[in-house]
Amino acid sequence: GAACWLAPGATRTTLFRTIRTGMGLPFAVTRFPRADRLRFLQVASFLDACHERHMPTPHWYLWALGVKPSRQRQGVGTALLQPVLARADHEDCACYLETATPENVPFYEKLGFRVLWEANVAQQPIHLWFMRRDPSS
Repeated sequence: GAACWLAPGATRTTLFRTIRTGMGLPFAVTRFPRADRLRFLQVASFLDACHERHMPTPHWYLWALGVKPSRQRQGVGTALLQPVLARADHEDCACYLETATPENVPFYEKLGFRVLWEANVAQQPIHLWFMRRDPSS
């Protein structure tokens, strides 16, 4: 499995960060068929706006978490998240994520996240949950 966290102060996409990654995502998106490219850009814009609205202060952003299907529900995801959750608690810093998978909501809630808001992406058949975890004392 793998967890990709963006650190406080580095949770927004910038031109400089995009260039540092080798422009992989922008190049990949240009290869999408036009309709898919427009859909991707609409969803990305929606996510960015929601992220900024819900988390205006510095926070840890769980950008992605993935566990091999045969290893799911065996504690791998929790183990991957624990180091940053502990660090966030130590730094008195909140954490944030979005998920489009309903089964993930209770998983994240067990780790202290709560649903801030849920919504359908405008004109898309995608339902999202926006979640926040406040630091534990």
